[in-house]
Amino acid sequence: MSVEKIWLKAGVLAVVVIGVIVYWSSPKPIVSDTEDTWIGMFLARNADETEGLYKFVENFDEQAILDVLHKAKQRQTLYNYQMYLSHQVDIDLIISVHEKEKNYEVHLGSESFVFYSGGDFKHWVLDQEQVLRDVAALIDPEELKGTVLEQK
Repeated sequence: MSVEKIWLKAGVLAVVVIGVIVYWSSPKPIVSDTEDTWIGMFLARNADETEGLYKFVENFDEQAILDVLHKAKQRQTLYNYQMYLSHQVDIDLIISVHEKEKNYEVHLGSESFVFYSGGDFKHWVLDQEQVLRDVAALIDPEELKGTVLEQK
């Protein structure tokens, strides 16, 4: 094999590897399809943990929240999900999302991320404070009483 062919193959391989890295790390919507998606569970962190760490949220505008999560972006990381336990990071909201074949949780708080069932890596939520504010604004204020989001 000639030197030119080796360099050509190495160049093609480098372009493919760079393309995969760029695709893998580029921002993507948290919810890609709002039509076939639903929220299975919605939790808000209690201000007084003697009441339990979280409370179920039942009155919220599901479609509007899915639209917010569709506009919001996430970026995959190399961080393992298990590296962050709930006592290390203040998670204000946990949203369990079911989208076609995928199930995942959106954690919004001091560090916001998405964790896919069966996946080990976290996906950071970009512009996390704005996403948290936008989602919290779509929850019935009565549901937020006694939670950390009541004063926000």
